[in-house]
Amino acid sequence: MATTAQRRRTRAQRQQTRASQAVPPAAPRVDASEILAYLTATAAVFIAVGAAIIAVVGPGEDWETRLWVIAVVVGLPGGFLLARRQQRAGAATAMGVALSTSALMLGIVVRWAGDGGHAFNAVLALSGVVAVVGPFLAARWVPMTLLRHRGWHAVTVMALAVLVLPFLPPAIGTERVLWIAVPLAVVMFAALRTVRIAIPWRGARTAIEVVFGVAVFLLVFRTTTVEQAVSVQSAYSANFFLGPVNAVVHGRPALVDTWSQYGLGMLYGLRSMFWVVPLGYGGFILLQAFLTGAQYVLFYGILRAATRRPLLAATATLVAISRQVFNTAYGTYFEFPSTGPLRFGAPYLVIGLAVLGARRPGWARPVRALTLLAVAVAAVWSFESFTYTIVTALAITVVEALADDDGHRLRRVVIGAASYVGAAVAGVALFTLAVAVFAGNPDWGPYIDYIKLYTRGFGQLPVTFFGQGPLMGALTILSAAALLWVVLERRVTIPTVTRVALAGFTGFAIASYTYYLGRSVDNNLVHLLPPVVAYLALWVSVLLGTKGRRAVARPALAVVAILVVAAALTIGNAWREVRAGWGHTALAQVIPHGGGASSLSSSLRLWWGNPVMDADALEGGQLLARYWRPHQPALILARPDLTTELLMRSGRRNALPIGHPSEDDLIASSASRIARAVDAVPAGTDILIGQDYANGLSPLQAEALNALSARYRIDVVKKGGHFLVLRTVEP
Repeated sequence: MATTAQRRRTRAQRQQTRASQAVPPAAPRVDASEILAYLTATAAVFIAVGAAIIAVVGPGEDWETRLWVIAVVVGLPGGFLLARRQQRAGAATAMGVALSTSALMLGIVVRWAGDGGHAFNAVLALSGVVAVVGPFLAARWVPMTLLRHRGWHAVTVMALAVLVLPFLPPAIGTERVLWIAVPLAVVMFAALRTVRIAIPWRGARTAIEVVFGVAVFLLVFRTTTVEQAVSVQSAYSANFFLGPVNAVVHGRPALVDTWSQYGLGMLYGLRSMFWVVPLGYGGFILLQAFLTGAQYVLFYGILRAATRRPLLAATATLVAISRQVFNTAYGTYFEFPSTGPLRFGAPYLVIGLAVLGARRPGWARPVRALTLLAVAVAAVWSFESFTYTIVTALAITVVEALADDDGHRLRRVVIGAASYVGAAVAGVALFTLAVAVFAGNPDWGPYIDYIKLYTRGFGQLPVTFFGQGPLMGALTILSAAALLWVVLERRVTIPTVTRVALAGFTGFAIASYTYYLGRSVDNNLVHLLPPVVAYLALWVSVLLGTKGRRAVARPALAVVAILVVAAALTIGNAWREVRAGWGHTALAQVIPHGGGASSLSSSLRLWWGNPVMDADALEGGQLLARYWRPHQPALILARPDLTTELLMRSGRRNALPIGHPSEDDLIASSASRIARAVDAVPAGTDILIGQDYANGLSPLQAEALNALSARYRIDVVKKGGHFLVLRTVEP
């Protein structure tokens, strides 16, 4: 057994190791213009290439995602190479940056004036060319005294500030927001610079962390009234999940008889979750609240471990919550479950595992195994989740390979990518085999049809140029560029755990931004906000870590101040929504005199009981109970949303192989499947149909009714209210 002295020495060594990882060693002198030049060069390459492409092929929605890929694949390495050459121009870099930024500002003015065509593209290309060649031409022809004038830095900062203004929400400049944001920014900046939470007793630190984690979970765990849920049509988006899940629960296996655009493994995942909570809208709302709360607890934990700054991690968490959880303007996770953890949760697990591995190098093997497992499960869960997860994992792998000096960078990247792809292939193969053994003949065709449908531009909406979406995209590219500069130039030392988190959240943002590009509406930025807030908080931690280095202290604090002001404005802009939604949070409902709209227990009982979303479901349920045996499949031809609620509330599946009518309508392969099922419907089959069937049925439902009418005589068994009970009779 180890002696007390040995245990003390071991504990001291561990503390010393953690301290060395937490505090970066002294870095060489860094010129702020060096970083600025690289970031501008990256933007210049992207602008020049993108504007040239648009000038040739013309603007179009199908090029939005391609240009994003160009920004990452071409802009980042091209900008780095260009920045290295720009450094040879020495003092002229600041002039080139200022001129290119001013040229880009002119382009924004042209776009703002309403000309989004050739004139705008020409000015964009011009700004790119100026950024590329400006420093070299200036170094040759401009006097050195003029080049070294500090006014060029001021011009650059002013031009950048003017560039950002059109992309900010108009409400940010209102008096209501400023009254909240200004004092909040002052307090936040002072606290981040000066406050150091030092609690020597480890038990007290752990208790505080646990209390805050529970508070975050309860704050995110929101409830609502039935009237509010019905008014915002929460059922519409939920049915794209619940319809297929209900079919799986009642005997139609996924990949055999049921498919969903949101994934196939997800259907089995939700089915297992509905063993715990009741299947229905109420259970789904509780499930979303629990998963979103857990996601934000993990979000805080990652930032806390990566920055070792509890105040910074807590601030970033609250900023993200204020806009995603209380986002009544664009919709919360009740209205848009597709923007929550069910599609975007897996990358947080990968980042959390990577941070854990960086904090505990001795756990490298189990962390690696769990990461591969997460990638495999994401591949089975859905194609989108797999895309976001593998890009996040690859971003961490690439950055860590570039940060190493072992001479095997390419090998590490290739091995990492191959292992992730191998894990995904193995996961899909095992899933397919399990379905074949336990359920029937697997068929990936319909799910691939969903993927093809959206990759071909179905439902695409053009990007609103002057909006928060392009601003978030620009910040993400700049974060990737700055991280690339750090790991290649070695001019600033970042702790491994911070670097890993930066790579993960930046890669996550790069991948998930494509979702916004496909359907460019503001509510599709909800899922993008947390990773953007996370990597900005991590950069703040890096910049605050440079305190005391005169070469970078002032620029670093200036950037920190800007980001703090942005965070304060975000909270100020959301404050009205936070106040309106506070009473429906579990936190308000458990705090004595917290102003909760009801008690937490009553809210849980309300949604656990699955309240009715459509009043017609009660009448339809009575008819189902009267004319159909319990749990007998029912041929229902009613409004799509009502159909799903009727099936769930009566505990049965549709006699036709339809998960959710509006979802199955999206792919052509559903028609032949429904046609075969209709041909197998025997005489004497009862049909529950809505009396508004002439206008309320989906195309697939209408085709099924027409086919049945052509084969059989349709007799009316029951007429009244909002439904008819029909029966197929041999002619």
